[in-house]
Amino acid sequence: MVDSWLNVSFQGVPADPLINGDYFKFKKGAAPDALDWTDIQRAVEKVRVVARSFLESTDEGSIDELVPYTGSIEPLRESGFSARYAMARIAAHHYFHLGEIVAIRNALGHDVGEYPGMLEACL
Repeated sequence: MVDSWLNVSFQGVPADPLINGDYFKFKKGAAPDALDWTDIQRAVEKVRVVARSFLESTDEGSIDELVPYTGSIEPLRESGFSARYAMARIAAHHYFHLGEIVAIRNALGHDVGEYPGMLEACL
């Protein structure tokens, strides 16, 4: 989402070939051992640097400007989406997956406390 939304949709930067390419099969259900985590970490860092540059230069005047959306969320295809919406959706998405990880770790007997905490406090 960070690459395809913040980098590609809002900045017109080409999609990262690893994160958005066929190689990154984890999102399609492949076993994690099928991945080269070092390459993925490098690609994630590269994507984040590009996104961070965009976010740091985005002001209140442009954060709500709509850009075309071509993804799978039907209502957004009709209206487009803003950087504000994208950031909120990405934050909620990451928070959801943190919750999944915590639930699995708890089920395995790990003591993770109240992590990640209330969403509002995490923002």
